Amino acid sequence: MEVETKRNEEGKDVFDHFYVCFDVLRRSWKAMCRPLIGMDGTFLRGKTKGQLLVALGRDGDNSIYPIAWAVVQVENIPNWMWFVKHIKTDLGLGDGDGYIMVSDRQKELIKAVQLELPKMEHRMCVRHIYGNVKAKHGKKSDMKPYIWQLAWSYNEAVYKENLDKLFNYDSEVYADVMKTNPMTWVRAFFKLGNYCEDVENNSTESFNASIVCAREKPMVPMLDTIARLAMVRIASRYLIAQDHKSISTPYVVDILALEHKKASECTIYRSTNGMWLVNVDSCSYRVNLENRTCTCMRWDITGIPCEHGYGVILDRKLEAEDFVCHWFRTTVWRRTYEEGITPLRGARFWPTSSAPEVHPAPEPYQPGRKKKKDNKRKKGKNESPVKKKPKALKRIMHCGLCGAPNHNIRFHKEGPHKKV
Repeated sequence: MEVETKRNEEGKDVFDHFYVCFDVLRRSWKAMCRPLIGMDGTFLRGKTKGQLLVALGRDGDNSIYPIAWAVVQVENIPNWMWFVKHIKTDLGLGDGDGYIMVSDRQKELIKAVQLELPKMEHRMCVRHIYGNVKAKHGKKSDMKPYIWQLAWSYNEAVYKENLDKLFNYDSEVYADVMKTNPMTWVRAFFKLGNYCEDVENNSTESFNASIVCAREKPMVPMLDTIARLAMVRIASRYLIAQDHKSISTPYVVDILALEHKKASECTIYRSTNGMWLVNVDSCSYRVNLENRTCTCMRWDITGIPCEHGYGVILDRKLEAEDFVCHWFRTTVWRRTYEEGITPLRGARFWPTSSAPEVHPAPEPYQPGRKKKKDNKRKKGKNESPVKKKPKALKRIMHCGLCGAPNHNIRFHKEGPHKKV
């Protein structure tokens, strides 16, 4: 844990940064989680203004695993570099080689990762890419599947086919998509060996949503609440993992269940050197059961047998879960949650310090659109204006006591209309 302050003109130490990474989270992530880190920043919603930065991993069930979080004044390159540098040191990332970062294309974060972790694979969130393209082409509501199918392409052949479909759909949308550099968010260009197919940063968005109640509190209660929520999450996941009986995690079991029907329709031809030819949907694929690879590249990228590899496994009367990457084994999943965060004691039990008192920082300038004084909602760019009803069609109010128009019972005046 680290707290940084700055000396103001009055000679007081005012708050500047806060960073925390529990040792148990650091060790468990390094030992039992895939080398994937999702990073994002979100606004504090209480009287204390600033930004909360979070770093998250994924466990064997592909669920959120918190790693570290920090509070800064604003999202900028120096603050993101400060946070990334701490993550780099605590997790032993070196120059980033062999690790994956997923972000929502925040420019300051991209620059910080390039400077601190130059060899890290930095994937961009396709959900944000689609959102930016949609903002420019809002009337073309049916373009979503074209962009997502492009992101889900596991090999270059399918990528080119989906790219042609996008071009034939709309050349302008195609041009804007190509400006985003698809090689940073399409599965066909992911590095192999990390066994992660994520093309979006939804995990950090979900985590930020789960701590909304904490973000509305003052600084110290907020940090205490985040730690408690992380502690409870780990404890609940521990119980779920202990009750699971399969060799692989529920995430893998569900995927294999969806693939079973397609795998059973495959036609299998055996070759030498542990290889098979698999025919399905008028297309042939080469599967290597020993190396756990397939022409479609899905098995190579995810670490979970694809439908073609699964077809060979069924033909050989073997167990598909025996061919799943070790990251998704239930034993590894359970060890991830064996050790949790030690409950934090109340403030009265905290040790005293001779360090100077930390004073609140002045409210930082937050970039973005400012709220108007009239607080009227601004209509979206593609939102249809609401037409006012003609006066003749407006509903006329009538009193329930006297039946007269233009007033109700509440504003009925006692007089000749009063009922006896």
